[in-house]
Amino acid sequence: MNFPLTVYRGGTGVIDKVASGVSWTLNREVASFYAHEWPRRWGITAEPVILSGRVDESEAFAFLNGRGEAEILIPYPSDLTALKIYPSISEAQLAERHDRGS
Repeated sequence: MNFPLTVYRGGTGVIDKVASGVSWTLNREVASFYAHEWPRRWGITAEPVILSGRVDESEAFAFLNGRGEAEILIPYPSDLTALKIYPSISEAQLAERHDRGS
C-alpha cells in the first residue's frame, strides 16, 4: 500500500459521530452501503453521510479484507487529514474526479 491512503466511512446522522468510528474502507461503494443500504435493513431513517479522509501509515492499525470490504482500522480517526463530507456516493465520485483533474 502506498500511503497516505484515501479512506471512506459511511453512516447516518450526526457527522461527528460517524467520523469517530474506527472502521474505514478503501472502497467508496462499501462506504455507500453503510450509509444507505445497511441502515434501511434495520429501519434507520437518519440522513446518510459518506466521509473521506487521508490517513498515514502510522495512523492505520490494521487492514482487513475477509469480507471483501477493504477495511482499515484507524484507532484515532481524529488524526485523519482532508476530511470531506458527501451526502451521496455520486457526489463523492464527482469530487474525486475533480480532485484528480479528470
